[in-house]
Amino acid sequence: MSDSSAVRALMAPRRSGEALVEPPLDAVAALLERNAELPKSRVELLGRSLADLAHLARTQMLDEAVRYSRQYRDVPDIAPHLPRIVLAGHQPELFHPGVWFKNFVLDRLARRHGAVAVNLVVDHDTCRQASIRVPTGSPHQPAVERVAFDAVVNAVPWEDRGIVDREVFRSFAQRAGTLLRPFVDEPLLEEVWPLAVDAMKRGAALGEALAQARHAFEGRIGLTTLEVPLSSLCRGEAFAWFAAWLLHEAPHVRAVYNDAVHAYRRANRVRSASHPVPDLAVDGEYCESPLWVWSRSNPRRRHAFVARRSGGMTLTDREGWTCDIPAADASPTAVVERLLALDGEGIRLRPRALTTTWYARTVLGDLFVHGIGGAKYDEVTDRIIADLFRIAPPAYLTATATLHLPVAHDAGASGKLREAKRRRRDLRYHAETVISSDDDHWRDAVRAKRACIDEFRRAAPLPWRREAARERHRAVAAANAAFAPWAANELRSLDTEESRLAERLRVEQILESREYAFCLFPRDAVVPMLSDLAGEGR
Repeated sequence: MSDSSAVRALMAPRRSGEALVEPPLDAVAALLERNAELPKSRVELLGRSLADLAHLARTQMLDEAVRYSRQYRDVPDIAPHLPRIVLAGHQPELFHPGVWFKNFVLDRLARRHGAVAVNLVVDHDTCRQASIRVPTGSPHQPAVERVAFDAVVNAVPWEDRGIVDREVFRSFAQRAGTLLRPFVDEPLLEEVWPLAVDAMKRGAALGEALAQARHAFEGRIGLTTLEVPLSSLCRGEAFAWFAAWLLHEAPHVRAVYNDAVHAYRRANRVRSASHPVPDLAVDGEYCESPLWVWSRSNPRRRHAFVARRSGGMTLTDREGWTCDIPAADASPTAVVERLLALDGEGIRLRPRALTTTWYARTVLGDLFVHGIGGAKYDEVTDRIIADLFRIAPPAYLTATATLHLPVAHDAGASGKLREAKRRRRDLRYHAETVISSDDDHWRDAVRAKRACIDEFRRAAPLPWRREAARERHRAVAAANAAFAPWAANELRSLDTEESRLAERLRVEQILESREYAFCLFPRDAVVPMLSDLAGEGR
């Protein structure tokens, strides 16, 4: 078993207009070569090599991505030979420019290395809210308001989340734009949202409408990526084969998975039992698999459990649904066919978070581009791959950027507030070092404090006693209190200054948030910047 427990310290850039790309883009050629040389042919999943499964999965993915993307934008044909594939993925939401940056990086990598870039729309994750944060008020007195692009409903996976209130959806750009106008005159929302409304008219679900609008706009600005919902790939033979192997090997997968999670917690000093992900459980004869299961009629994600039985397996959510599956060691193809039939019965079988990137990195593509969160969690995935497949985990790239809304404002309040608080502490506890006075009473107070401290220093060391410590604290506090008349005026001034700086800091935190949706930015403040950071023209 692998003993690797590397801890990666990845931080998003603090300043607007900066990016993190790790390793640097110049190292990608070597990463692609290294990943291509991994001995996938010696890894077998139910008698099928990982290399063979990857070829099948990639062929299916590219065909499906071209078909899907052509529904709403022009897509060129792909060369008949299977090209290198660079991947990224995210939920179909209105994410911030740091997430959007990955798509610019994908486009740049594809151009440089003769690859095809595919963005996976991770639509089996849960849609928890249909709104975004929008700044409102004025640049001098800003506030933040959540603006809905659909009605509030129960949290369900994106792939089963339709558009509930078409008028709320249609009017979103106008309502958000009105609030945003004091900050941004012409946000991308004005170009992107009509594309989302067009998608709604075509019958797209909520997540599809958001993702298709963004991707169609990316086509307008020259990005050449393809997109495909992960749910559509989960309906194909390649993923069904991978899921069949997960279920057949559930006890072994669970042991390795949990060991990797525990190693992450030890290395990162994590105490929470739910971080980075919960352990896979055992419930009687049933072993939990790193998959989700839910039904179209009850679209709440539930944990998938499996039990080996004579002549087959039983798959269940432990909440009333069960499904009998043939034995994989007798006929893997029969298991795959049974899993492929589930979607037609209204049952969704989908990968959990770590399984998603595990599958994407080892099966779907040659190089995966993560954000910071995914890269950090894939410390766990690296160990799972190494210990289950006995190969080095494929290298991946981490990319994010920080962009602030282009709103002029005073900056630096945080540092000035720290300085003011430091000055306050000095006035309260070390006034004699920061104030000078010729007053005789001042000199007496200074001498008294020095004498108090000298007395404690001359005293023979004694075992610590609570009452003695309290006595020393009271004596020093009384000595410090004697300086209060000389510090009082400056402390009152600091009260006013700290209050003013606290308000300035509140304004800065609103205006300098990196979490605003990319569509709230003006085109000329975000597209050229992300293109340049991704290596445009270099």
